[in-house]
Amino acid sequence: MEFIEPLADYGTEKEKLSTYIENRYPFYGYGMWTVVDKETGKVIGRAGIEERTIDEEDTTELGYMLHYLYRRNGIGFEICQGILEYAKNILYIEEIHGYTHKDNKASKKLLEKLGFQVQGEIRERDMILEQYWRKLY
Repeated sequence: MEFIEPLADYGTEKEKLSTYIENRYPFYGYGMWTVVDKETGKVIGRAGIEERTIDEEDTTELGYMLHYLYRRNGIGFEICQGILEYAKNILYIEEIHGYTHKDNKASKKLLEKLGFQVQGEIRERDMILEQYWRKLY
């Protein structure tokens, strides 16, 4: 399963994220971050916190995506665990959701390892997504 939106090279990702941060962070105080390989400096993904409206209800979402070569080795868990700690201890977010394609077993396993529970299914852009939920407080 590939990204919904592909990653670009480091310079393009940096420019795109700078614009995103300039416009989003002053309003919400958070958003998505670029994930970079510590050894090579290569962009390997994105992860962070965003809002999503589901059935006219606003939710706070943990979002993540990693290049396929970096999956299933603990990096996603480490990144998301840090984001959840930040959401709880710095942003004081009380609960957070996660959404994944119903066939994405690795993503579902990650959310469950992070302490999320299945809340149900939603339909978005002709896809069925499973909605996960976790209380931070």
